Amino acid sequence: MNDPYSNILETSLDTQLALANSLSKRSNDEEYLTLYTQALNFLNLDKKLVILDVGCGTGELSRIIFQTLNPEYMLAIDPCETFIKLAKNLSSTVEFSTATLEDIGSSKKFDIVFFNTVLSHVPEYKELIMQASSKLNKNGSIIVFEGDYEKRSIANHLYDPLQQFIKAMIANNSSNAAEVSRFPNVFKELGFSLLNRTEIEYRGFEPTYISNYLYRGIDSLVTAHAISSCFASCCKSEWERRVFNNSLTICFPFTMTQYIKI
Repeated sequence: MNDPYSNILETSLDTQLALANSLSKRSNDEEYLTLYTQALNFLNLDKKLVILDVGCGTGELSRIIFQTLNPEYMLAIDPCETFIKLAKNLSSTVEFSTATLEDIGSSKKFDIVFFNTVLSHVPEYKELIMQASSKLNKNGSIIVFEGDYEKRSIANHLYDPLQQFIKAMIANNSSNAAEVSRFPNVFKELGFSLLNRTEIEYRGFEPTYISNYLYRGIDSLVTAHAISSCFASCCKSEWERRVFNNSLTICFPFTMTQYIKI
């Protein structure tokens, strides 16, 4: 199963709306938003900057960036028109546009370019980084917010069978998950220096987002005929039992890293 975000324009409208719903569930989670805001504040960024958010999806994090940093101007882009239509309903302070980095004129420059859980979905991510680099003002920086996929876990014990569905979701939904740990070295190779880095641990105290993530992993294996629908239902029932009994052990780490062009 291919990463749907990496070929979003080739997916059906129903798939795009389903992905938009998943993005909203994560980005509207109070714990997630609080942690993301704390990470932004940790970087101690200047105010009144000119900011570009690449692959903004449905715009929830773009709105948080604007509220937290109070930029002079902010442009948020995504190639998926379905996402951008939803984003425009969310905020009037951010300029949302159906576009890619290549669509932005060479004269338009930014102080910061954000990639929020984007590079893990782009097979040619090094090229995307270089495109972003060409859009930076002098002393500009790129900020990458990504999941630490190797450490994602919902396991209550060493052999917890539900953990396999998290692994399936990572494999099917993030084409570059294995590359994320290499990003610091890749940015160094491309002429950047690591300026700031902070880690956050999302615990899923309100498990709507995690439940959706897990169920998508289960459903992907049903679609691939790797498990039966009956077994999938049993696994979902076990997760619902854990939610009801508040017996969850969730760890979804994320990192926010700021790179500056040398």
